Amino acid sequence: MINENDTLTAKQQNENNANAERMKKKDAMVAKILASTAAGMVAGAGAAYAANIFANNENAEETAEETKTDNEATGQETAKPTVEERLSELEEKEREREKQEHSRQQQEAERQRYEAERQRQEAERTRKDEERQETHQRTEQKPEGETGGKQENDFFKEHDVKIEDVEQCQIPDGRIVNIYYGTVDGHDAAFADNGNGKITTAIVDQNDNGDIDENERIDLSSRNISAQDMAQHKIEQPEEKPDVTVVSVEHNVNMDGQTVDVASVVMGDTQALLVDTNQNGEVNIVIADSNHNGNIDDGEAGDVSQSHIPMPTKDDIETNLTACGEDGMTDYSNDADTTVYEI
Repeated sequence: MINENDTLTAKQQNENNANAERMKKKDAMVAKILASTAAGMVAGAGAAYAANIFANNENAEETAEETKTDNEATGQETAKPTVEERLSELEEKEREREKQEHSRQQQEAERQRYEAERQRQEAERTRKDEERQETHQRTEQKPEGETGGKQENDFFKEHDVKIEDVEQCQIPDGRIVNIYYGTVDGHDAAFADNGNGKITTAIVDQNDNGDIDENERIDLSSRNISAQDMAQHKIEQPEEKPDVTVVSVEHNVNMDGQTVDVASVVMGDTQALLVDTNQNGEVNIVIADSNHNGNIDDGEAGDVSQSHIPMPTKDDIETNLTACGEDGMTDYSNDADTTVYEI
């Protein structure tokens, strides 16, 4: 039995040795295959590299095993980091993370500033482009034969436009627009802008019936007519002055203890007195019977010194103020013709 066991043991040992030899050959073959197929490796260098990796792995395993055995033999254990060391390591990592986050935030803020500046410049560029385009449209002239047929603002060449007055109005959508009143070719007319000084609509009473008919509304939005164009066609309205008929002129009249010059006049159908209080040839006070009740009431006397109205003289009165009566005597006539005195 002992001999048989020894024989079996020897046989088993031989098989184990053969298996170990086969494994080494297999490992060597695998190393060569890996070396020959690895991307980017030269054949010879790849084989050496793969063999070295296997050898290092085997040596590392043996070294680890030997170290473990030595430690077990000597009773030494692998040193582990303390709690303080772990906390310190974590704090260091956290500080590094915060530093990286701070740097990222700075970069993001800088990017946002750059983007805001880019958008501002883009908006400014767009605004200037729009202004240039609008200016170009106002000044551009269209040759004969093109759409429109004539140069811009030719409405004033086609028609006789006279602007007499302008006022501001609020339309239902809340905008404040300008309304220009006047005539077009002698017909009553009104123009309206869009609230920004561009004339968009005109109404011309072509049949002079006082009503706004549908065909009397004109779209001017494509004509590029501006408020400046309307101002250039505004006519000066003559200042309306009342006709003043001089009835009499008296000098050195005592009025409330003051020596003054007084002229009696009729302004339209209203009787009035012109008073030169300092006798310098200019009217200082006008007293008018505005309500025609024959009395001077409150508010019917006013100081006009700042207007520098010249005082009428006797030359402004009709020289023939008398007529002969039936008895041949000279008679004063209240109905005598008088000259018209312009204030």
